[in-house]
Amino acid sequence: MKTQIVILILASLVQVVFLPIDLVVLLLISQALIKNEKSNLWLAFFIGLFVAHLQQLPLGILSLIYIFEIELVQILRKMPLSGIFISFIIIFFVLFINSLVYSIIFSPTLILWPKLFIEMILSIPTYIIMSFWQDRFIAKKDIKLKV
Repeated sequence: MKTQIVILILASLVQVVFLPIDLVVLLLISQALIKNEKSNLWLAFFIGLFVAHLQQLPLGILSLIYIFEIELVQILRKMPLSGIFISFIIIFFVLFINSLVYSIIFSPTLILWPKLFIEMILSIPTYIIMSFWQDRFIAKKDIKLKV
């Protein structure tokens, strides 16, 4: 959990300073698809506050958007047809809603497709890396080592 917080903080700094795409949203959606926990909502809330502070936006707006997206991902993840292909459709749908809401609230123009296409391309390796990280380096609670 600590490494996820550090990665999210670094991604938010990179997002604000260098890239016009939402790296934080990609990481939060990937995390919510991998693990269905309440801690994802807390991460979304506090990272939303942090990103809003860095971008000098009204505090709480991005937190609400991120919480809505994480809750939407968790609801869609409980569908009976949830597989790897459906996961990418869920990611695309949530990224589309994120771009639409973000551009309606903060931007006078609607330029969705280039940013959405780049985020969708980046979501595939992000999801694969996050799932690999969760499978390999995070210990499960039911595993006990014998000494």
